[in-house]
Amino acid sequence: MVTSDYFTAHILKEIRQMAATLSEKINYLQPGTAAPGICLPSGDNLTWCSTANTLTYLYILFADLEIPVCREQVKYLKTMAEKTGSQVQFLIVLTPSQKVNNTEFLSRNQIPGIMVTDTPNRKAGREYKVRSYPSAFLLDRQHRVVLAPARPPLDGFEFQFEDLTKSPAMRRP
Repeated sequence: MVTSDYFTAHILKEIRQMAATLSEKINYLQPGTAAPGICLPSGDNLTWCSTANTLTYLYILFADLEIPVCREQVKYLKTMAEKTGSQVQFLIVLTPSQKVNNTEFLSRNQIPGIMVTDTPNRKAGREYKVRSYPSAFLLDRQHRVVLAPARPPLDGFEFQFEDLTKSPAMRRP
């Protein structure tokens, strides 16, 4: 309705602006739309950008390792990587922590993927409209949204992924 000419070409500027704003909010992070890029520090003072992904899919997991459920979800990424194969790059966006050494936790538990730390004001989380932890998203190679939200690791993402890759419309060459 908000994309109809009645609103988008309305004589009143305020109505046109409201229609554009509503349309943008409705379509944000919908399948097929461009996802915001994430460029955050990873280990060794390097910055990693999500647009650098070259695999078929990029699974983004927002987590806070101070939350016990998030720690278990992140640990399960190891099993999930085995089940999804080499098509998926894992990006773990962790909240900054004073209580947990994020790098040491991932190393000790041999978590696959790339770990980055969000800014203190959680800029990446805000851009993806993360309301709770853990939250996950699946993007394609062109950085377009495939699943928003995707299931977290322990909630059956590998089954969701299997269904997705078996779908004739989503098969990748």
